[in-house]
Amino acid sequence: MKPRFEWLDHTGDVGIRVYGRDLREIFVYATKALREALVSGEGRRQKKPLVIDLCGDSSEILLLHFLKEILYFFETQKGLPLRLDIKKLEENHIVADVWTDLFDPRYHVLKTEIKAVTYHQLSIQKVEQGYQAQVIFDV
Repeated sequence: MKPRFEWLDHTGDVGIRVYGRDLREIFVYATKALREALVSGEGRRQKKPLVIDLCGDSSEILLLHFLKEILYFFETQKGLPLRLDIKKLEENHIVADVWTDLFDPRYHVLKTEIKAVTYHQLSIQKVEQGYQAQVIFDV
């Protein structure tokens, strides 16, 4: 079975390529990849979910804004995504509950300081087995 995401070599940045059977899986595995890029360590308990309701001009822009929201939540409240419950997903609209844990240095190790989710090489493509997305994080 092909891994759900892989790391891309990108000078001075961190890149991911995400695979999914549908757009829903692209969002789920991109969220997991962002968490894995930020920290190591297991989640301890799920907190009240962060509710995200966003619109974008395309599925690529929607994914970018979605990951930016999760990164902002980590930067401002130290919330780490544990589980994603997508209530609605269309090409330009998502409503999702992001169940979170709080960063705790007793249980988590900060791996990468991600400054931003970028437009650079951002893509979502339909492929034979479903979808493939690429996102670059500025570090």
